[in-house]
Amino acid sequence: MNWIMSYTLRHLKSGTHQIRPYFTVPTNMICFKCGGVPKPERKIGKLFRPGDWDLRKSPVSKVQKSDPRYLFYKEYFFENVSIKDTTAYHYHRERQSRGNPRLGFETKERLLAQLQGYVRIFRDIEKDGKVTPGYQLMGRRGNEIGCIMGRDGNIMKLAGGNNRFAIASVLQLPTVPIQIYFMHMDLLDEVVATPGIFPGQKVNRFLLDTINVKG
Repeated sequence: MNWIMSYTLRHLKSGTHQIRPYFTVPTNMICFKCGGVPKPERKIGKLFRPGDWDLRKSPVSKVQKSDPRYLFYKEYFFENVSIKDTTAYHYHRERQSRGNPRLGFETKERLLAQLQGYVRIFRDIEKDGKVTPGYQLMGRRGNEIGCIMGRDGNIMKLAGGNNRFAIASVLQLPTVPIQIYFMHMDLLDEVVATPGIFPGQKVNRFLLDTINVKG
């Protein structure tokens, strides 16, 4: 009856409540950032998705050297650079001058408020010594560090929680809570073969066994 389970899993929706709201993984397990998912593949809306989206990726170690978020935390907290002299501040001011500011960074005042907010988030995480799952803080799904799983089982960073992941990386925290938005279709047979009666049980068991921190 594996074909029935395979069919059911193929049609399981991304974000379904059958899947755990978050998994706790080693921070260094997230070693790639996805280079983008084409619109046709984004619109599928299923947990298992075909395509070559998982091949478009960059090493996190490379992203850390140029992404304004990573640079902001390093510069401000470890190199004593003032907020207005950080790479992030100049990056967003340049976008403003081009008429293409990011949402929430439209003016100098909003930019400064956003960066000051990042400072508070950093200090909270540093004090706690961990990134607290959004599910625990807010009691609802969808506010975790967003990730996807490629055909080879690699975990890749996607949208959502970029600053929390950057902070965890800069502070070298051992683990982070993540949400798996979707997985590559090539993993379907492995999930079908995983113990469990219901589709969600199989997915949860597969992810708990392969990525979740034990204990």
